[in-house]
Amino acid sequence: MAIFAQKHKLISPHFQIKRMAVVALIITFSAALINTIWAVYLEKYLQSPSTIAYFSGFLTIISIISFFLLIPLIESRNKETLFLIGLLGSVVAYILFSMAKNIYLIFLVGIISVLAANLRISSFGIMVRDSSKNKDLVKNEGFLYTVYNSGWLVAPPLAGVIAAKY
Repeated sequence: MAIFAQKHKLISPHFQIKRMAVVALIITFSAALINTIWAVYLEKYLQSPSTIAYFSGFLTIISIISFFLLIPLIESRNKETLFLIGLLGSVVAYILFSMAKNIYLIFLVGIISVLAANLRISSFGIMVRDSSKNKDLVKNEGFLYTVYNSGWLVAPPLAGVIAAKY
């Protein structure tokens, strides 16, 4: 996180993109691990796969609406600070998730988690755009989102193995 607190002018753009890729991989890997367990844990409270699907659909609608509401906020504020707020929001949501005992807290945690993830991902995307030269933008975005996707490729099977073992 200290990567984003430094002045952009002191770090070369190429080096900054590589540092952002490391941060993206760590965050994506951890989010993918937790989100895999989240779906299994929801079954305890929602009792059926169809109810879990409705709840996930509700969170998807919240995510789409929040995307359109958050982009103007992100573009007008400090992107690094908003990224950290989104990251801390995810941490708070997962701490609440670990202590959740009723369905209402699960709903609140789900909404907080979606808003924090949307803020984190959107601000990160804008930071990539701001850190890239026009000729390198497509290459940098492709590299960083490949790193994001690789975290989602590796982490869920690992979470399944961990969940099955423990």
